Amino acid sequence: ISLRRERHEVLDLPPQTFVTRYVTMGKEQAKIYEAVKLQLYEELKGLSADEIYKSIVLFPMVKAVRLLQAANDPSLFGEVSAEIKLDELESILSETEEPTIIWTNWQGQMDKLKTRFNDTAVYIDGRVSQAQRALAVKRFQEGEVNIFCGNPAAAGEGINLQRASLAIYLDRSYSAVDRIQSLARNYRKGTVNNVTVVDIITKNTIDEIPLKIITGNFQTMDLVLNGGGEKESKKKVMEELIQRGIVDLPKLKK
Repeated sequence: ISLRRERHEVLDLPPQTFVTRYVTMGKEQAKIYEAVKLQLYEELKGLSADEIYKSIVLFPMVKAVRLLQAANDPSLFGEVSAEIKLDELESILSETEEPTIIWTNWQGQMDKLKTRFNDTAVYIDGRVSQAQRALAVKRFQEGEVNIFCGNPAAAGEGINLQRASLAIYLDRSYSAVDRIQSLARNYRKGTVNNVTVVDIITKNTIDEIPLKIITGNFQTMDLVLNGGGEKESKKKVMEELIQRGIVDLPKLKK
């Protein structure tokens, strides 16, 4: 007999609530997005489902990364700036005074967060030294600042941020491990307040796919650690890409 218990049951944690806030691209951003989507479409044309999965999820090709960036903010690859997500972030923060973690995978987005928040927040990504990292965590945990900005790959493991009752994801990668590790920074032993997780997603774009793939096919730690769910993950990726016109519906074999 196998008995599986959820994290909140094992550690007697308070409730954790997940919320999605959608944003919509303006005309200029949408134009850039469609142009990159067409380029990616051409590169994926003729590839098998396995090859497409590898090119999008496992080893993202440049155009696949560019399309995610275009859905977030085209200035991340040198195009016109579109800060719809940062504006939505400001709107969320205006509704609360709770200690907050802001997660982003892009250095360019982290730089924009620094411009917006300056010394009222702390920042950890791959450019930060161990000493700076420790100081940033200390300042946030002790209440010197109310906002912690982190990259999930750089700050998603080995640090405790239980003071935060709100976590906001500006963007997401396809890494279930990064997602689980970053969620656990403020939802762990020692957490006493209810925790809210907000995902800001650009509607009707590839930006919707990573969270669907992660939550749909890697719902348990067993699947993540043991590499399970890959077949269903590939199927879901293809369905989402087809739905958004990024790849064609595969032709039936005669």
